[in-house]
Amino acid sequence: MRLARLISVLTMLAAAFCARAQYDIDQFFIRGQMALNEGQYLQAINNFNVLVRLDPSLHQAYFLRGIAKYNLGDFGGAETDFDKSIEINPIYTQAYHYRAITRSREGKYDLALEDLDYAVELRPDYYGLYFTRGVTYFLSQQFGRAVEDFNRFIIHEPRDPGAWLNRGASYLFLGDTAKALRDYNQAIELDFREPEGYIRRSRIYYAQHSPPNVTMRSGAATFNMSRAAAVWAAMMSRSITPSVTVRSYGSKLTGTV
Repeated sequence: MRLARLISVLTMLAAAFCARAQYDIDQFFIRGQMALNEGQYLQAINNFNVLVRLDPSLHQAYFLRGIAKYNLGDFGGAETDFDKSIEINPIYTQAYHYRAITRSREGKYDLALEDLDYAVELRPDYYGLYFTRGVTYFLSQQFGRAVEDFNRFIIHEPRDPGAWLNRGASYLFLGDTAKALRDYNQAIELDFREPEGYIRRSRIYYAQHSPPNVTMRSGAATFNMSRAAAVWAAMMSRSITPSVTVRSYGSKLTGTV
């Protein structure tokens, strides 16, 4: 009888301990993700540090901590955390995606492309992968392949002006000015308040020595046209050197699991 009672008490204590441990895991996970979403990256890392001590098998904790480290500019630490997340869960597509972005920021384009190729195999319907791979191809000066991936992305996300800007930049490096202009025009059509499309188009006009001739749809873009006109004037006075850039992944990563 006493043995049965002892076993019953021990069972209840074990259940209570497990429930408490799970509560702690849930709380630190919630706190960490809230801090991450609010841009409190050091606080997020502290919460995820506790979380991985409580449960070292939780791949999401390493993934989210990697995002916080990336956003603090610690690309090496972020890559290590994404490595660990993938080690625990080898089919976690987001970890491959963000590790690729991190590696690209470090100039490791070949490794980034390996991650993206495998991520596409895992989730071919995750269209953001094509955008990221297009950017990585562009940064590694593989402009034809960049165009192919921006094509794939635009088929599914035709209203993203960044994709049109990036494909236009890729065409420009391939020497196809007409297609570059077409894409810049489409980017402006999608977001006529954003000056970048006008600026890029002005650079082409500058190279062609022909001033921009633009019909505006709305007076709301007057500021942007003024800025584009200022860029054109500066180029003509040779105070700006024409260049081409790609709209990249953004300075910050965001994370949900």
